[in-house]
Amino acid sequence: MIPVFDGHNDFLQRMVEAGPARDALWLKGDGTGHLDLPRIKAGGMIGGFFAIWTPSPEGPNDDAAVAQMENPPFALDLPDPVPATEALPHAMAQAANLLAMERTGTLQICRSAADIREAIAAGRIAAVMHIEGPSRLPISTCSMSGIRWGCVRSGRSGRVRRSTAMACPLPSPRRPIRDRV
Repeated sequence: MIPVFDGHNDFLQRMVEAGPARDALWLKGDGTGHLDLPRIKAGGMIGGFFAIWTPSPEGPNDDAAVAQMENPPFALDLPDPVPATEALPHAMAQAANLLAMERTGTLQICRSAADIREAIAAGRIAAVMHIEGPSRLPISTCSMSGIRWGCVRSGRSGRVRRSTAMACPLPSPRRPIRDRV
């Protein structure tokens, strides 16, 4: 089987929604969604980027939006930005769930290529903590949380979207990471 390293998944939101059942969702699965440990192992996935993101209070997952997304092409307006006071607690809840997954001994949060190799050699899922829209969160929070990748998107201005790697230590607030087109 060819080993797979997933470029992006939203599993951490499912963990938040599962509440007290989160460990069972990860370890045993429930047959829904795209990921859980049994299906990861069966599919040959050795690691991936686990996204931390804040869902918008409205759409894009209401019935009308889902119907459009299932029948491309489609164009959906972006919802209003989520205030940082709401985004930060949600992002931290998702990060806490990734830490909970690590405590099961089945996954390792990786901060370097050496960590990824170590996790794979030990038979653990290599997880890179990845955050979408880090501009909504304080830079110091991202650094302290061990986040190593940020997806900076400028879709609100209509420009091309692009991901930008975060450095560690992160740039000073006077020189933030910007979307480079």
